[in-house]
Amino acid sequence: PKYLLKKKDKKFSSECYLLLCPTRHMWSDARLPSDKGQDILINGLFNYISNFNNRNFKVLFFEYGNDVGKSKDLVSKLGIKNYVEWLPKTTPDQVYKEIQNADLILLEGASSREWNSCHAQTIMANKPFIAYLDQGSDIYPLSLNLKCEKFENLLDSFFQNPLAFTEENKIRKNCLVSKYNESVKIITEIVNN
Repeated sequence: PKYLLKKKDKKFSSECYLLLCPTRHMWSDARLPSDKGQDILINGLFNYISNFNNRNFKVLFFEYGNDVGKSKDLVSKLGIKNYVEWLPKTTPDQVYKEIQNADLILLEGASSREWNSCHAQTIMANKPFIAYLDQGSDIYPLSLNLKCEKFENLLDSFFQNPLAFTEENKIRKNCLVSKYNESVKIITEIVNN
């Protein structure tokens, strides 16, 4: 598909990091349980760009969810449109291809107690990720956690040492695979077929 962005494409140099947020856009000031918190991620990107930015990167968002318009407005308001690309809503297998292609996955910016398909695909693709997880979550100890750290600090630690970040993710994957062995087998079969 045309929207599958690869590093060899002209719009991205080989030095450009691709950050992908595959979750749907749902956020509110009230912080409902269904919120994904893209506003937190977008504000965190702005803070990173304002305070740390010495990296060439693009953040890829899917045009998916009730609050895509609000997210686009916030990106414009903060003046970070040059760092963001919008991909059309697509199928789960195409989302997985984008996850495989990205350098870092940005999951929920607000509370999430369960691991969902985006978590599973990210872990199976061996990709480092940033997410907000409550202590009640089964993967709470396995994620770089936005509840404990500011997004811009986590993003900076990734850029400082992407290999270490990726190695930490392998430990998370092994823990999760051992805990959910049967589920992981099913997910692996689905994404590999």
